[in-house]
Amino acid sequence: MTLSHHEFEPWSFVPRAGEPIEIDNRSDIAHSIYITYPDGTVVSLGTQLPGTVLRWTPPQDGEFVLRCWIHPVIRAALTVGAGPVSGGGSDGRRQHHGATPH
Repeated sequence: MTLSHHEFEPWSFVPRAGEPIEIDNRSDIAHSIYITYPDGTVVSLGTQLPGTVLRWTPPQDGEFVLRCWIHPVIRAALTVGAGPVSGGGSDGRRQHHGATPH
């Protein structure tokens, strides 16, 4: 999964619980990614400097929401353990099959 200046770029994989996901910061600014779990738990992945890769492993199936503390406009819904992935909507934002556009 690639993070650009102010959005997550499209991804073509189907995430599975227990398998690591890489978040590649290809922008020239730092981000601070946090993830909201299906039960409402919030986990911070810390500050991600430009050109670095973070790894996160989803512990279970469900819909997770990824956001940036620094840039609240950055948001992506990631459905783990679900069916096929869809592309982005007409607004350029990414969604997974069955997820609500954000």
